[in-house]
Amino acid sequence: MRSAARFCSASFPPSPSQRSWLWSPGLTLAGCSAIGHDIYGQVIAKGRGSDAREVWVSKVAAVCIGIVAVLLAYCFENQNVAFMAGLALSVAASCNFPVLGNGPFSGAAPRRAAP
Repeated sequence: MRSAARFCSASFPPSPSQRSWLWSPGLTLAGCSAIGHDIYGQVIAKGRGSDAREVWVSKVAAVCIGIVAVLLAYCFENQNVAFMAGLALSVAASCNFPVLGNGPFSGAAPRRAAP
């Protein structure tokens, strides 16, 4: 029991490089479910694909996302952590801003608030 307590206290608080591992399971799950359900299930199979096939595509996507993450980590190994965090936030903002900015002016926008 003492060795487990010593291990837990020695690894807390996590360093910045260890914190990135805390985010990766959620990002991987979101990415592979989007690829499996949205891209494969709705666009490629047009809703006619089986659930088992979507799960298989999601599993393959998770492996591919992991490989790409390792390759990108190797390529950006010597970059500043603050620069990389800013880069991630700027990419996220550039993806969300057009939707937030153009959504209210779209003809398909709802006239009432969502319930």
